[in-house]
Amino acid sequence: MLRAIVQVNSPSPAEAGRSRPKADPPARAARGEVDLGCAVSRSEKPVWTTVVHTTKILFMGNKTHRPLEFDSLEQEVYLNLWRTYDRLRAIEETVFGPRGITSQQYNVLRLLAAHHPDPVPTLTIANRMISRAPDITRMLDKLEVGQWILRTRPLENRRMVLISLTTRGLELLDEISGPIQKCHEKQLGHLSKQELNQLVALLRSARKPHEQEKKLWS
Repeated sequence: MLRAIVQVNSPSPAEAGRSRPKADPPARAARGEVDLGCAVSRSEKPVWTTVVHTTKILFMGNKTHRPLEFDSLEQEVYLNLWRTYDRLRAIEETVFGPRGITSQQYNVLRLLAAHHPDPVPTLTIANRMISRAPDITRMLDKLEVGQWILRTRPLENRRMVLISLTTRGLELLDEISGPIQKCHEKQLGHLSKQELNQLVALLRSARKPHEQEKKLWS
């Protein structure tokens, strides 16, 4: 920090006519002072300006002051969960990206495989999704374009849409099974089984108050 000290004084009668002695430049430089200089009139004493280099130091008792990184412990946990998801998702994308699907679409295919060869109502799929899908109809559209699923409407209820897995969808799941298992090992294989079980229990406990009653995913 720079602190500028400026002094302007009118001369006293006793001092009139006398000039102010100049400080030794090397000595002033050693004290960290810089003489900026200034023009003065004959009716005033010389005006001198000194810039002093200072450092502001904060003390809080005997502890070093450090800005808070989080507003609360809950925020720290949440942001750590968010950061962890982002890092693990980046690994996941190396499996799904080249195959032209997303993690949510893969989730739908797995749900259908669990009921295969029986079809599954669209509403049931929406309730079983790991993460909420704002537009599940559009997601199913893309899976249908890829010929991974088949849509049908029962004669007794034309408003209901049933989704079933196609042969092409089964082949994709079989192809991706090995790579996705290696992906999960790369994501969390550095943790012990005990740590993984503890993590699962803590995550279930954390989201339990926020789960919908009718949500079937555990």
